[in-house]
Amino acid sequence: MQYKTRKYEIAQADAGAGLVLSPSNLGFNPSNEFRKVQISTNDFGGGSGTFTLKIRPVGSTLFYDFITQAGAAATAGEDIVIAGRDVDPLFDALHITFGGVSGDIEVNIAFIDESK
Repeated sequence: MQYKTRKYEIAQADAGAGLVLSPSNLGFNPSNEFRKVQISTNDFGGGSGTFTLKIRPVGSTLFYDFITQAGAAATAGEDIVIAGRDVDPLFDALHITFGGVSGDIEVNIAFIDESK
């Protein structure tokens, strides 16, 4: 298995902009090396916040909502979102947005390719 991890800390005041991850700020293109991404967060300072994920498919300029089976938003500090598939890259950029933020945010991301 091949993977790369990233950890981001976002101040509560900056949460409105969300977090955009693309080849330019990751230092690599996820679609060249990885098939899936796993995202988890802290509890946003003890609140009951949520986060949502948008993906930019390979070759597109637009972000699209990634919908989980449980609904569109994941609960901060509890849920882990895994996006991707076993064949062909699904995305080359991600946009994570946050709701109900009552403190600073910690986002942990793992880009994964189980075939290597």
